[in-house]
Amino acid sequence: MSKTKEIITIEHTLKEVLKNLSDQDIQDITGKSKSYIYKCADPDDSDRNIQFRTVIRLEHAMHKIYQKTPFSNFLKDYLATAQPEKPASCLLYTSPSPRDRTRS
Repeated sequence: MSKTKEIITIEHTLKEVLKNLSDQDIQDITGKSKSYIYKCADPDDSDRNIQFRTVIRLEHAMHKIYQKTPFSNFLKDYLATAQPEKPASCLLYTSPSPRDRTRS
């Protein structure tokens, strides 16, 4: 019986990156404290978001120091397994045109 690979979340990926980089590395790379970036990794904290350029900088540092690309790996796995969402059904309301009103 084969196991299905469970895709980790982007928040989990960010936490893994933070475990590997020192407080000083994080400060130098992002200009933010490590604790602030950890708060960005909290899926329940909608007030804090991490900027894409910060993710790219962290990815670059991980590649340079550890030869790892955690965010790229996450994205590759996510895209490989993501199911396209069904389009939401929509009722389009149009008011009658002046031509339609004169016909009745």
